Order: sequence, then structure tokens, then C-alpha cells
Amino acid sequence: MKYAAKRTWPLRSPSWEHEGEAESFKAFATEFAAVERLGADGEFVVIDKSSDEAELRFFRVTTIAPYQVEETEPRSSTPAPEAGQAEGAQPTAEQDYSSALRPAISMLVYMGKVAVIAVAVITIAAFGIGYIKDLLA
Repeated sequence: MKYAAKRTWPLRSPSWEHEGEAESFKAFATEFAAVERLGADGEFVVIDKSSDEAELRFFRVTTIAPYQVEETEPRSSTPAPEAGQAEGAQPTAEQDYSSALRPAISMLVYMGKVAVIAVAVITIAAFGIGYIKDLLA
């Protein structure tokens, strides 16, 4: 039977990471955990791609040496409350904005580093070409 799998916790994957054939859901889940080297308590979903009705099953890694998985219920998509936060309290808007801005800030820092390196390489190349022209003239 054909299966596909993707991680659901702690990092959620947007696309199917691993596709292949196996004899059962559990056999494919164990193979996926080993190939992707998932950590203990990592969770993922496996879908049966060979039938018209897509059946999903959720698994959790129980041990990593050797890899063993067990079927589990899907994890809630709401994050657990943080240590300093009360059980029923809602996250503040500041926490939401900071987590939303983190990828944008990382991208800007990365682009800044690339720009500095590009300017340095172009400057060195310009001086190098000028020096070689002076030597040949």
C-alpha cells in the first residue's frame, strides 16, 4: 500500500515529507521516524494514498533506539500556556506580534549579511581588475 507522512509536532510540516510503500500504517510510520530521525515524543501523520478515501492516522515516537511508534490522538493546535502565564489567560497581543515578526526580522538580517558580502566581493574584484590592468599596461 502507498503511504505519505509529515510531521505535526513540535514542528509542523506544510507538505508531505516522505512517500513510499509498506505493508501497514505502523510499518510505514516506523520507517518514516527512522529515515527522518525524529526525536522522542515527535508526532506525525500518515495518510493512505492507495485508496480513494484518504485515511489518516496519527503516530508518536516512543523510543529512538530502535525506533518505535504508537498510534495516538491528534495534538491540539493551540499551544500550551507558558510558565509565567496563568492556565486560563490568553496570550498577549505583544507575544502574537513578536512571534509573527520573527521570520521577517530573520530574513532582513540574512539579506543584510548577503548585501555586505556582495559589496565587499565587488569592491575587491574592482581593485583586483584595476591592478591587473596596470600590470599589463
